[in-house]
Amino acid sequence: MSRADLPTRAWDLNHPMLSVLTAVHDDAVRFLPAAAASLAEQMVPVHWIICFDGDTVPAAVRDLVDRKCRKPVPHLTLVAAGGTSGPATARTVALGRVGTPWTAVLDADDVWLPGGLDTLFETAVRTGAAWCAGRSVDLVDGRRVDFPDHLPRGPVAPGAVLEARELLGFMPFVGAAMVWRTRTLWEMGGWPALPACEDSVLILAANEVHEGYYQAGEPVYGYTKYEGQTTSLPEHAMRQRIAATHYHRRIAALRDAVRPPLGSPAGRQEVGSDG
Repeated sequence: MSRADLPTRAWDLNHPMLSVLTAVHDDAVRFLPAAAASLAEQMVPVHWIICFDGDTVPAAVRDLVDRKCRKPVPHLTLVAAGGTSGPATARTVALGRVGTPWTAVLDADDVWLPGGLDTLFETAVRTGAAWCAGRSVDLVDGRRVDFPDHLPRGPVAPGAVLEARELLGFMPFVGAAMVWRTRTLWEMGGWPALPACEDSVLILAANEVHEGYYQAGEPVYGYTKYEGQTTSLPEHAMRQRIAATHYHRRIAALRDAVRPPLGSPAGRQEVGSDG
């Protein structure tokens, strides 16, 4: 990919078109320099918004960000979530600082692969989709573990992600390996406050309303796996069951919202058509 493939204003460092949100807590701060380096390997300039999950940003965290992250990513904002409430809250707080039409996520302990964010951003702008997702790889002790695509390249029809989730038994792509229209995130209310499952519920709800796009082929995102990670703990299965209840009910509510009220002429006709 060359700079000619991306919108001209994407190259104005003072007016980036893409924001990247990172929620971080004490245990993950050590990963931020690697995250910064991965953003520096992209061609598209970004506004990186780091939100610390706490009342205030500790001096040690601010010092590390100033020394290790601001040079590779000059357009950087560091804020506090105003309380310790988890990554969903921290991301949604960071969303309030976004002034760009497109938004992506970078978990503090993950990386965007070289050119990966560029690819998704270009695809999102070209297709005009509400969201664009791509393939990720696991990074385990410095090794790269590849997985096949679980969706074909192209438009993702409303409801297709849920269908794939039910068929596979897991989400067809990693929730951070995406570029969103910022207004879509606002429309959906940001990330729901569900432990370790906030991405899944947001994506499934958004895809119920909006067609997306899946960029199959080369992986774009590196998902770091290590001992003690939240998603590796035994209680994660319980969290997934809680999330399943939420997304099924939310999707049912979204589907009900597009039906005519039962008392309206169209609603009475719809009810009468069953007989």
